[in-house]
Amino acid sequence: MRDCGLSGFSLFTDDPAGQELEHCLKGHLKLCDVISKWEQAFLHHASQRGRPDTSRTVKLIYKNRLYFKSSSRLETEKERLLLCYQVNEEILHARFPISYELAVELTALMAQIELGDLRGVSEVTSSSPTAGETPHRPTADPALQLVPQVVEKFLPSRYWEDNTNAQDIRLLHHKVQEKWVSLRGRSLADCVRIYLTVARKWPFFGSKLFHLKVKQVGGEGESVWLAIQEDGLSVLEYPTLVSVLSKCLYCLTLGVPNTS
Repeated sequence: MRDCGLSGFSLFTDDPAGQELEHCLKGHLKLCDVISKWEQAFLHHASQRGRPDTSRTVKLIYKNRLYFKSSSRLETEKERLLLCYQVNEEILHARFPISYELAVELTALMAQIELGDLRGVSEVTSSSPTAGETPHRPTADPALQLVPQVVEKFLPSRYWEDNTNAQDIRLLHHKVQEKWVSLRGRSLADCVRIYLTVARKWPFFGSKLFHLKVKQVGGEGESVWLAIQEDGLSVLEYPTLVSVLSKCLYCLTLGVPNTS
């Protein structure tokens, strides 16, 4: 594990009060002390609510806090793998711009990364069925059951959750299955490389996005994304993630004493 100052990765805990927050841990802290303080804070907040949940435990998250584009060539294999999962989380939460077709391809790549080859399913035809046709159904039921699970885990819910048309859902599953089968024989490292190569084409890859509202006099502020990168800040349109304000580079102003 590289130093966080070099890798940009840090260890986080979830919030003991149950809020949608993550707390970044300083490097000098001992894990046993962190767990002890988290449990104390959890019991304090739980007692105030009157219903302490003794089954809950601290959740530790190791993830990228600040992406250093300049040192991407020094990334370890584990760091690249973690970046894939982190980018997928951004995609699921609409913090990464993606089309339907690209979402299907990246879902298949994540399936290959996590589960490997889709066994027991023959090569599907290169042409996908139209909306009026019935997709080809392989006879391998165990393998076929993996596809809906992969879709729910790695594909943004807007593409499947509210769709009540069974034919559309079958077509979606077929497309993911087709892409997944086409990756047969690809190694984990190869799929990680492909995934990150595609993801890094977005100029704001690795940015930390914060949902803000622009203050306006006499009206409700407009929603925007504030993208924080290693070398500056950018403002992106909400929710399209299109840049509306060029990057403001960080600068350091040094005070010069008046010698007159």
